[in-house]
Amino acid sequence: MSKLKRDRLTRTEIAVSIALAFSAISGSVYAVNIDTGNQDVELRWDNTVRYNGGWRMEKVNPAFYNSPGYDETTGRFKRGDMVTNRVDLISEMDVVYQGKYGFRVSGAAWADGAYGTHSIRNPALPVSGAYNNDTFNNYTKRYIVGPSGEILDAFVFGTFDIGGKSLNLKAGQHNVYWGESLYSVTNSIAYSQGAVDSIKSATSPGAEAKELFLPRKQVSGQMQLSDDLSIGAQYAFSWKPFRLAPGGTYFSGSDGTRSDFASTTPGFNIPNGPDLGPDSQRGDLGFNVRWSPSWLNGTAGFYYRKFDEKLPWSFTQLSGRTPTAIRLAFARDTELYGFSLTKTLNTVSVGAELSYRKNTALNSTSGYTVLPANGSSPTYGEAEGARGNTLHGLINGVYLLPSTALWQGGTLQGEFNFSHLVSVTRNANRFFGEGYACPAGRDKTDGCATNNAYGVNVAFTPAWPQAFAGWDLSMPTTLAYQLKGNGAALGGGNEDTMAWSIGLAGTLYSRYEFSLKYADVKVRYKTNPATGLVSTANGSNAVQNDHGWLFFTFKTTF
Repeated sequence: MSKLKRDRLTRTEIAVSIALAFSAISGSVYAVNIDTGNQDVELRWDNTVRYNGGWRMEKVNPAFYNSPGYDETTGRFKRGDMVTNRVDLISEMDVVYQGKYGFRVSGAAWADGAYGTHSIRNPALPVSGAYNNDTFNNYTKRYIVGPSGEILDAFVFGTFDIGGKSLNLKAGQHNVYWGESLYSVTNSIAYSQGAVDSIKSATSPGAEAKELFLPRKQVSGQMQLSDDLSIGAQYAFSWKPFRLAPGGTYFSGSDGTRSDFASTTPGFNIPNGPDLGPDSQRGDLGFNVRWSPSWLNGTAGFYYRKFDEKLPWSFTQLSGRTPTAIRLAFARDTELYGFSLTKTLNTVSVGAELSYRKNTALNSTSGYTVLPANGSSPTYGEAEGARGNTLHGLINGVYLLPSTALWQGGTLQGEFNFSHLVSVTRNANRFFGEGYACPAGRDKTDGCATNNAYGVNVAFTPAWPQAFAGWDLSMPTTLAYQLKGNGAALGGGNEDTMAWSIGLAGTLYSRYEFSLKYADVKVRYKTNPATGLVSTANGSNAVQNDHGWLFFTFKTTF
């Protein structure tokens, strides 16, 4: 067996051990094998049903409830109210011919009975609602309320022998996720390699980064050139932005997110205008080399990517001096150069990444104004936010817990990430950073970006297999904490922001999964001493303070 294959197998064995330890449900575990009558054709089909019920456990914070722009998001549910009552179905089908060629199709459907059709405002505030007639728009109805659904994977694949070299190809709608990141999406080599479902991220605390990416239309491949060397490539035919939780729903960052109106000042509502995305939906591309020489005792990866970003800037479009719309714009033609390394050190599987982003999107002043030269709609050049060169890195480890007097097994995972601003290359007057466009008298505690930022993620899950007849138990605990600094790049994190969860999970007969967890988020913010209303915040999701919630999950696959 080659050194490269041995190293991959080691990390795979650890991943499989984790899955088996907690009886994780996946298509490969519980797929239904259907007899096709042809031994060359293998057909697998499985369906996963998940129910989530969640309840708010903290009081409504008056600083947000009495602040226009937050009241619909934080005040809809009171303590003890059910904040989610959601059923999800995922259906997956794989057809494989001779173990080498085939196709995969999967889809998701969902509905949440906790919301109804209308947003709920603070009746004491003399402001208009974030939605026309307080009725949820199509975006909110589709991605939160339902019933709705979408196609996930829809691709063909094949393994081909070319001159004695093995080539694996995929074409169609699927995910590509490069690098070794476990949790950090925005500081990883896989940054903007696809859109991320931040709704799922908020409702599934501790979910691994690769679970959050949304499939898109593309061609990807990996070719084994020798026992120790492989190359890969990706070219995308579609583009989509991050899926953000809309205003007036429990996990949103503000009332104005993906709602009808971004500002609800009486008599002066400013609507959310259309996104200013890339001119072409195609063009994201990337190349990688994976190398595992015997002297390294591990696998090194080298990466190049060029892409349009999926996290937005927000700007205010003007007509004369009058604001006419709040719109989102997305950086184009960002380049990334990356290096990764994986090794097994004793009993710990270790991964590390270092990446340099050229002309990436930087945090820009909220709602910077744009007056289109043609008087109607701005060009991308007019709407572009701050751009710069940044350095990003991370290191993580996965450790299988040994049996002790306190637990019989389980896992401990940790990841440290950092970012560094190398230079500001364009639109420095829009960069919301200390020493740039950060207003006088404000600093990182008000959300201004710093040159350096550091964060950590930890997941500790002790387990008790066969704790009772038929039952495997575990206690999943997660923590994400920004140790220092506010990242200069979009989504780079904010100092002292913390998200955590703790709970108890049980799997019955290795098939029926139950869990009860508590999760909460803490973000620093400031209030106006005279009014008690929110003035500034060190993070875009400060409204999630006092949104601690208890949630029950049931999941099974058939």
